[in-house]
Order: sequence, then structure tokens, then C-alpha cells
Amino acid sequence: MSDLDDDADFRALGEAALRRRRLWLAGILGNLLVFAVLVGGPYARGRARAGEARERFSDFVACLWAAEPDPRHGLTLPADDLESYADAASREGWPTDCLGALDALSPAPVFWLFPDTRAAEEDLRRAVAMTRREVIAASEPRAFDDPIPMRPRLATLRVAAALGIFCRRADHALDLEAPAVRLRSAARHAHPERVPLRAMEEAEVEMRPWAEGVELFALDRRGVSWSRVGGGRVDHRRLRRPRLVRGAVRDTRGMPWLIWATPDERCGDECARQSMGLAALVAAALVAPSPSWLAAHPLAGERLDATVTIDREHVWVIAVVEGGDAELRRFRRPDATNASDRTPSLDPASDPASDPTSDPTSDTASDTASDTASDTASDTASDTTSDTASDTTSDTASDTTSDTASDTTSDMASDPASNAPIPQAAALRIPLGAARPTWLRPGEALWWAEGEEHRWANGEVRRRVATEPEAWGHRGALRWELREDLTLLHDDGRRWVLPRPPSEGSAGGWEVQVATGPAGAGVVVRDARGVLHAARCAAACGAWVAVAGSEDAPRRVPRRHVAAAFLGDALVIAYARGPAQAVVVRRLGARLEPPSVPAPCFREGEVRDAPAGMCGAPIIAGDETRVIVGAREGEDVLVVESEDGAAFCSLRGLR
Repeated sequence: MSDLDDDADFRALGEAALRRRRLWLAGILGNLLVFAVLVGGPYARGRARAGEARERFSDFVACLWAAEPDPRHGLTLPADDLESYADAASREGWPTDCLGALDALSPAPVFWLFPDTRAAEEDLRRAVAMTRREVIAASEPRAFDDPIPMRPRLATLRVAAALGIFCRRADHALDLEAPAVRLRSAARHAHPERVPLRAMEEAEVEMRPWAEGVELFALDRRGVSWSRVGGGRVDHRRLRRPRLVRGAVRDTRGMPWLIWATPDERCGDECARQSMGLAALVAAALVAPSPSWLAAHPLAGERLDATVTIDREHVWVIAVVEGGDAELRRFRRPDATNASDRTPSLDPASDPASDPTSDPTSDTASDTASDTASDTASDTASDTTSDTASDTTSDTASDTTSDTASDTTSDMASDPASNAPIPQAAALRIPLGAARPTWLRPGEALWWAEGEEHRWANGEVRRRVATEPEAWGHRGALRWELREDLTLLHDDGRRWVLPRPPSEGSAGGWEVQVATGPAGAGVVVRDARGVLHAARCAAACGAWVAVAGSEDAPRRVPRRHVAAAFLGDALVIAYARGPAQAVVVRRLGARLEPPSVPAPCFREGEVRDAPAGMCGAPIIAGDETRVIVGAREGEDVLVVESEDGAAFCSLRGLR
């Protein structure tokens, strides 16, 4: 009896244990199900929505950049994306044709997500809405040289940041560093290289090819900036501008020289008794060099190189004399070693130093100036070189020294025996009044007075036909006659006569650019309306062609926004329609090529609301093999180059 009771009890206990195990199992499974529903579900849903948003972000960026989505669907932009962005901006319908892809990127609001993921998704929707407004605002029609709106790109980066936070909230293991798109091909716009200059915005920048790179030189009211780029290196100098420095000129070998002269308003009627200082600015200079003083005061004018020129052995100055007239004087160059009193040849080909590829600032042609600069740097600025070169507040000592040297030597030369004018075969006295000396090179001066052209060479004065105002270029001069035909003068003595351009307004309101090269010369004329016409002269002069601002090319150009240079036998013209407009380049060879924009100009920058990129007044230089185009951006210069004047690339001297 007791055994049966024990068996029944055991069975009851087993059934109760089984029920308890099932209950526990049901509770565990229920908790797991609740966990899966309340935790795993929002996690999986958030991760899936993040992955879908990344794919849609890649689609939107691919549309905006005209690229292909990257299979990794990252959130970064590829390197040098700005040029591809500028290429896509030239597409008709850009960027409004990407609104569909942008709207698909905005996720619909849902509840079944983690609170932080749901908040990040809401931030993403707000970023997408902001980007939509920017895309619509950037959809107005633009001309090909109008600045490209940067705000859609900046808004896209804001979307990428919001999407990155959303993806991190959804899953920390997601790879977000990969690029969102792959660029399909090389961009049509070139990537401009930034060359440091540290010059003030009002400084006039001179640019010329140097080796495989470029050389920039600028003189502003506070200092001298000099940068050289080549061989993958950048050599930059910033020197304090000494007091009484009027400007700078280059000698026949391309070396820059600083020119000291008392301001005309300061010396008044005593200018004829003042001296002129000059010093070579060599590559090794750490501070501004000390000047050598000559018994001459250069005639005032818009261009200093119209009154001062320097060859291998002599310095030529159109100097002010008593009575208000001027006189051409010749001095022995301060660093000339075997100088003679002979007048140099008028043929530049006879001067081996005229090779533009040589580097005169680092060889024996400037030994004396280099010694002077290095001695000055070691004796007076060994402890303050960095302060002086960086243009800081050490004004008192340098200004006092400069003022003392300038003021005490302005009335007499330091060495009258060596700095007095060298006797000429026949003295040249220029009667001024209405005269304007406009042409000076070793052994020759050209000026206009009383309606006639006067030319002096080796002591001989000749007269030519009556003329009106003239214009200067980097290596040439232009004058037009009362008969309304123009005469173009090359610095090697060649002359071309071409008809008056079909420009409107008086000639006095014209702005003229003259460019010369070994193959010939060219002229670009901007009239008072902002219309550009150009002509190229080689064996003969071609016809005038409308470059910009005419009915065929309605692009009006403001003053000081045009430049020209020779590339081989072609004239390359660069211009901009305003400070916030892109630089446009046209090549004039056998025919005028269509306009092209070498590098992008953006309506606003990445860090400030101001135009960025290659915008505004262009800077140009060329030689037989390439042309270099630049534009100021802040204190620096953006530079691109081309071998044909049509297709541009980054400056190779930095690569």
C-alpha cells in the first residue's frame, strides 16, 4: 500500500517539476521574444535604415558630382572633388535634377527605433530639408563664366555629417570612411596650385616662368614678397619694404632691383638735386639690401621701367634736371666687374644675358649685391631676421636706419667719382612740357613732345610722325597716330603698323595690353564700354577680332581685368568680367579659339562667405613652351598652366 502511494507521489512530483520547467522555459522564451521585439527589432531596423540611407546618399552625390556610386557607400568625398563638382555644375538642369535623389534620402518618421537613433534620424531629415533649399536657390541660370555656387556642396557635407551620426547610433561597426562616389574621368577644370605670396591685396603681382615652375614678385606698401616654385619645392621670402623705395625693375637678365627715390611731392623743386638708390634683390637675401646711390632723380611716371633700365654693365635713368626738363644719364652698374664706358649694343641678341631661362639671382652676375645683402643680414639682423622677414612690429630700428641712409644720401652720392653719369657721345636733353618719355632700353630712349615722336640712340635725335597717347606692355610699347593707325614696337626693334581697332570712345579712355615674344607681338584694347579687341602680329599683323563684350561675345570687362602673354607664336588673352567672375582664357593664333575657364571660381568659400578659386583680375605669363595663368586668393596666388593655351593642368613645378 505504501509502495503505491510512493509511486503516485513520485509521479505527481515529476509532473509538477515538468510543469515548472515548461513554465520557466515559456518565461525564458517570452523574455527572449520581448527582448528581440523591444531591443533587436529597433536595432535591426535602425541598421537597415542606415544602410539604405547610405545607398541613397551615394546616389544623390553621384547625381550632384556626375559620378558613379561607390559600392562601399561611404560618406566622404574623393580627393580633388571640387573640379568634378565644377564640371557637373555646367550641366543643364543642375542641380535641380538631383532633387528626386535628395528627397529619397530623407527617411520617413517611424516610432520603432531607439530614442537616440530616432533623434539622429530627425536631424538627418532637417539636414536634407536644408540641402533642398540650397539646391533650389542654386538653380538659377548661369553663364559659363559665372561663379559656381558652393552652398549645395557645403550642405551635402552637412548631410554627410548628420548621416554619419545616424549610422553610428545605428551600428558602431559600419565603415563610413570610404568615399561615397567614384569620379568617372579626369575633370575638365584644372586643380589650381596655391603659391604662397603673403602680399597685400592692393599689390601688383608680377609673374614669369622659372625653370619648370613659376616665379612671383610683389611689392606692397609694407613689404616685398618673392616666391619661386620648382622641383617640388617652394622658396618664399617676405622682406620689409625700406622707406623711400619707389618700386622695382628687372635688369636684362631678369634680376629684380629695388629703386629708392624721394617722393616728388616731398622734394618739390629740389628733385633735380636728389639721388637715386638701387640694390639687387638676390635669392639669398634675408633682409632688404643696402642701396648704392646714383646722382639722378628718376622722372615720375606710371611705370618705373619707363625711366630706369639696367643692363649687364650700366644703369640708364631718365633723370629730372634743373628747369623742369629731363636728361638721359648712364651710370656704371654697382656690381659690374669689368665695366667699360662703351654704349651697349642695341641688339638684344648680342647680349647672352637675355636668356630668360637663366637664373641671374644665384650666379656671379650679382656677387657684389649678394655680398652686400649677406653682410647686412649677418651684421644687423642675425638675431632679428625672423622678425624682419615676417613683417612684424620692429619698425623703429629698421625705419630709423633706412631714413638716415636715405635722407643723408639723398643730396649727394656716396662715391661721386663712381656714381656720376658716364659722359655720353652727345648729351640728351629732353624738353618736357607735353612730353612723356615712354620707351627706355639700353642705349635708346623714345618720347613724344609737341606732337612729334623723338628717338635718341647713341646721341642722335630723330623725329617721326605726330602721335597721341601711348601704352606700355611688359616688353613692348604701342602708340597711335593722328592718322588713326597704330604702331606696335617690339623691344628688339621690330615695328608693325595696324589699323585702329573697332572700339568706341576716345583713345584716352582705352586700356591697352601689349604682349611680345620671340615670334611677334600682340595688342589687346579695352574701350570705355568694356569691349575687348585683339590683334596679333608676327610676319604681318592679322585683323582685329572681338574677344569679349561685343554682340558675338557679350562679356563686358571692367578695368584692370585683362592680361595677355605670348605662347610660342600665339597670343593668349585672359580676362574676367568682375572681381567675383571666373577667369576666362582665349587663344589667338591663326584664328580665335572659343573661350574656356581653366579653373573653377566659386561664389563662396568653404570657410567664409566670399568668392574663392580663380576669380577676378588675371595674372599671366608665357614663353615658348607654356603659358601660366593665375589669380589672387587672399594673400596667395592660385596658378595653373597649359602647353597649348586651351587645356590646363596643375602647375607641374609642385608635383
